[in-house]
Amino acid sequence: MDLSSHGNTQPFRQKLTAECPAMIGTVPVYDSVIHYQRDLATLTAKDFIDVVRLHAQDGVDFVTLHCGITRKTIEQIRKHKRKMNIVSRGGSLVFAWMSMTGEENPFYEYYDEILEICREYDVTISLGDACRPGCLADASDVCQIEELVRLGELTKRAWEKDVQVMVEGPGHMPMDQIEANMKMQQTICMGAPFYVLGPIVTDIAPGYDHITSAIGGAIAAASGAAFLCYVTPAEHLALPNVDDVKQGIIAAKISSSNVFGFVVSNLDSVTIRAINAFAIGTKNINPYSTVYVAVVDSANDAAKEKYMAEILYQRNPDIEVMNVMTSTDSVNKFCEINMRKCF
Repeated sequence: MDLSSHGNTQPFRQKLTAECPAMIGTVPVYDSVIHYQRDLATLTAKDFIDVVRLHAQDGVDFVTLHCGITRKTIEQIRKHKRKMNIVSRGGSLVFAWMSMTGEENPFYEYYDEILEICREYDVTISLGDACRPGCLADASDVCQIEELVRLGELTKRAWEKDVQVMVEGPGHMPMDQIEANMKMQQTICMGAPFYVLGPIVTDIAPGYDHITSAIGGAIAAASGAAFLCYVTPAEHLALPNVDDVKQGIIAAKISSSNVFGFVVSNLDSVTIRAINAFAIGTKNINPYSTVYVAVVDSANDAAKEKYMAEILYQRNPDIEVMNVMTSTDSVNKFCEINMRKCF
């Protein structure tokens, strides 16, 4: 996605759509203040809609629009006193604009006009979740669920106009709520693709949220999420650099296979108990997981251990556990090259 929020954004956006083979998405509300070089409160509903049209004309594949937050949502947020209020950047901009002007969300009020633009230019709408939870305490609260119900209604209206839709999801969420949220979205939004921002399963791991989001992403993927939005180690701390992006993508990619590998030296009673405990633990967290076991059948055979690790790696495991007698440079190098976490 092009999330530019500074500078001359249109030439950059046009270059992206012209040269990048991947799908390109944007968030027009980010660009509105930059495009007009005016204070947020001075923009009109027409200004916002015209930026959506501009992005569509520039050839983007999808636009993220926070259509589900309304004047009613403002009252809900004030009434229910969330811990983190609105953490969505696009959602907070729309919320601020409505609060300053007293007007309805333009992306909601003029949704039919937006649908006409998207149909004309074959642009998919990504329905942003302005009220996604920013901490575990806000997960699955009335603000989040009310917005989701509205997004379900907007999904149906888009389909009636032959416009494709995907729906954005949480956010910070306890592990035991993720599956229910996936199933609820599939019902309310009638099977529209659901993509999740993590979910991040704890609030206390800044610097490691690529890991916490991979945990949530594995559960979400097993429960029906259509795709995962990667989270970098810089989340909550800073803008990501190239290495942060790399680590975030790695973590997201390895959270979605539901496959786990276990390499052991021999099958004795202690090892069997360890395998069973590992399998039971993974099933408790992810009922759709499969554990594959490779038996080296010898002790202190580094070459064979490496070979068996390579065999299991071909199954694309999320995690590969090694309960072996040696820990050689060759085995460690294999783990490093293939970017898997090996224990």
